[in-house]
Amino acid sequence: MRSGREFQQWEPPHNGQLSMILSVFLISLLVLTLVAFIILSFGGFVRIGRPKLLSASICSGTDEQGRPIRKEVFDSEDTSVTLFASIVAFRETEVEVRWFHEGLPFAKETKTFQDLVGRDAGRIFTARGNVLFELEASSQGLDPGQYEAHVYIDGNKVKTLNFKVLPSDQKTVILRSQYRDEKHHFIIRYPRDFLKADPATLGGAVVGFISRKESPYPPRFAVTITKFESVSLDYLNGIIKNHGAKEDELFYSYSLGACKGARRTFSWEFGENEKISLKSIQVVVQGKEYVYGIDCHSLAGEFDENLPVFNAIISSFRVLD
Repeated sequence: MRSGREFQQWEPPHNGQLSMILSVFLISLLVLTLVAFIILSFGGFVRIGRPKLLSASICSGTDEQGRPIRKEVFDSEDTSVTLFASIVAFRETEVEVRWFHEGLPFAKETKTFQDLVGRDAGRIFTARGNVLFELEASSQGLDPGQYEAHVYIDGNKVKTLNFKVLPSDQKTVILRSQYRDEKHHFIIRYPRDFLKADPATLGGAVVGFISRKESPYPPRFAVTITKFESVSLDYLNGIIKNHGAKEDELFYSYSLGACKGARRTFSWEFGENEKISLKSIQVVVQGKEYVYGIDCHSLAGEFDENLPVFNAIISSFRVLD
């Protein structure tokens, strides 16, 4: 004969018991999921983010803050050319630069992101880093001509950069005339064939000079006292971005003597009815009392021809003590 205890009806767990069972199950599931994620991540099966190029430029090196000192034209006696790039990538991401001279490939270099930045970064999540590639000159120097640098990330081309190397005998520009401004405390030199511009045409500039060269728009330059408060790149680029400046038209670090500054090159259209294409250099220099501006303008098609003269004029600028 069976006891009544054996025939008692099964009762479901109480709410407290059910909650405890559910909590244990969820915690176990979470732990298993986390362990699986860690195993897959460190095994290289899980990646969060996408490698990409943020910016790239040709330069002569970097400044004390690690920012590129951009350079567009080199001399055949220069010992190297530097490609500076800011990249987001994983540790194994391959970054490659292929160098071309007059349209023909002649050198390439491929490295992983980890090797370039010199640290273990980007294992699971993408990491950001600045990388440098150097084109070293031969014992005879750099060959004059047009160059291109093609940047690849994991086999995909993401950027093409252009620069120029001039023969060493084209780099010397003799500036025989000098303008000295005691009121605004600066001096600047210029070629003899540049004439002082009519002040009424300068739009508020302190002084300007125009070449006698026969051209629809002869090369010219002007010195201004700007309204800029500093030569900080973030500050300057924030202003010109608000006015529609493109990425390749932004300021980069530049100095004249002991004075810090910034420089950029940009193209624009001039004229009301019949517009002409111009290309300009804008340099700003931090002085003791003022932030100076040096603006050089040329027809876009004659810019490369006038660039050595513009560079010499800009380099001659000095702030008086």
